[in-house]
This record gives sequence, C-alpha cells and structure tokens, in this order.
Amino acid sequence: MRPDRAASRSEWQDLGPCQYPAHSVITLRGDQLTPITGPAMQIGTHYRVHILLPANYQPDRAYSTLYVADWSWLGERSSMQDLLRIYEQREVPLSELRSVPEQITAAEAAGEASPVIVIGLECPDDLLACQIRRERDFTPNSWAPEEDYIRGVLWPELPAGLTISGGGEAFGRFLRETVIPHVEQRFRVDPKQRGWLGTSLSGLWGLSQLNQRSRLFSHYLLNSPSLWYADGAVLTELTVQSPVNLRGIRTVYLSSGSEEAAEQPLLDLLGAQLREKQIPTEQRTLPAATHLSAPSSATRIGLPLVYPASSAP
Repeated sequence: MRPDRAASRSEWQDLGPCQYPAHSVITLRGDQLTPITGPAMQIGTHYRVHILLPANYQPDRAYSTLYVADWSWLGERSSMQDLLRIYEQREVPLSELRSVPEQITAAEAAGEASPVIVIGLECPDDLLACQIRRERDFTPNSWAPEEDYIRGVLWPELPAGLTISGGGEAFGRFLRETVIPHVEQRFRVDPKQRGWLGTSLSGLWGLSQLNQRSRLFSHYLLNSPSLWYADGAVLTELTVQSPVNLRGIRTVYLSSGSEEAAEQPLLDLLGAQLREKQIPTEQRTLPAATHLSAPSSATRIGLPLVYPASSAP
C-alpha cells in the first residue's frame, strides 16, 4: 500500500514492505487563503505540493524536512532560465543552472548534508498570477507602497478596494493546518528538524516566521530576503526579541548575490542581529550572482551548513 492511501502513519507502517515513490505530487486546497478575482485574472488558493524522498529512504527512520517555497521557479532549471530571460533579459544556458532539488541531491550524494524529505510548494497558476500570489501569501502585513506597485505594474485592472498584500499569517495557517499535517501523518519525521527555504519575498516570510513564538520551523535557508519590505519592519521586530524567545531556532543560513550590492547592508545587519541574539548564523555572498541567478547555487552551499551530515539522526 502506498503511504498516501493510508489513513495514518501507524497503519501503513505495519502493512509490510511498501513502495515509496521518490517524487509524489498532490494538490492541497488552502481554505485559509483569500481567493482574489478581478479582470482577466484569478488568484487561487490551491498549491501543488511536491514530496521528494531522499535516496535509500527508510520508513522507520525519522527524517528532517525542508519546505521549499517558489517551486514553480526553483523546481526546474528551465523555470529558472525563463525568469532570467524575462526579467534580466539574458539567456543563461541550462548547463549553467541548477534547480533546488538538484542542489539538494548533490549535497547529500557528496556526503556533506544529512538526508531530508523535501516539500516543494508550487503555485499552479501562470507566471503573473503566481507573482501576485507571492505578494499575497509571503508578505507579513499590508503595505501601501507595495499595493501601489501591484496596481501600477502587475495588475493595473485590479478593482478598487481590493488589497493584495498582507496574507502571510493566513499562509502560515495553511502550512500549520493543512500541508504539515499531510506530510507528518504519512512519513516519519522529526518536527524539531523542520526547515524553511525561502527566496526574496518567501525569504521575508521565513524571517517573519522566525520572529513568532509559535514558529513552525527551527532551520532557515533565506536567500536574498526582501528586508526592504515595509521599511525594514521585520528587522525592527527582531531587534526587540529576547534571546529566550528564540531558543528553538537551531540555525539560519543567509545568502545573496554579489550583484545585489544595494541590499547587502540590510542583510549584514540581519546577520549581526541574529548572532547578537545567539542564533547560529552562516552568511555567504555568491560571486557573480544576481537576485535571480543566486538561487542556482545558494542551496548547494547552504544545505550542508543547516543540515550537516553529522546531524543525521
């Protein structure tokens, strides 16, 4: 019996030998999220969830889990290539890019990182709708300048009175109430080794989660997080946090491209704040990388720092 057909983990573990698909996909409905309908576009509430098991997966072992945002961008080289072509107007050969799952596999195969179960969160909409969905789901609060950007650049036809940004709390409930239970009822995992990999706005969301006492994750890989959002409010929130409230955080990895010089001071400030709060923090600047190309190497470097091979249970 396949695990996704069983009612509970305790049931299917007792059924004898099972065939575990290395990569399974299920669509989960986010009832916690707010659908948005407007001219020529609908912003939905479903996410396509990819579950990737490590090589030589053993069902009786408790694995770390890594939840990866922006799977529609980072899950395949071709998607990364498309964004570089559209937004940076340059053609990067596929041979020079590495998707996030490829980077994870390489780190584990090299014996540098402990095996993790990867949960990729994919927006199933088209590119523009996914970009607006990111504005909804990964921003911790509504911010007028971001609403101006959405209306002025992304969706000029957006009806008056509709607010897009600020749905980060609802997205957190979606993970807590829907996605995480779906995974942890089907696979043996260690909840204390749950990680978040976020890039840009989803990196901002990860940092906002870190600031919460009821946080979902203990390990963070944050690539080029949007620290500028709401005039750096997430940094201000971290400043007033007591180190006691942050004890559950095991490690944080920060990365950015060398071509993101304008953002570097805020990232350096974040790194200093985290270390001041006694949070183990690693920070890397990726040479010759831009905001969109940095994800092609960030995880390969960061995974062994966050889940080193010696930490395997």
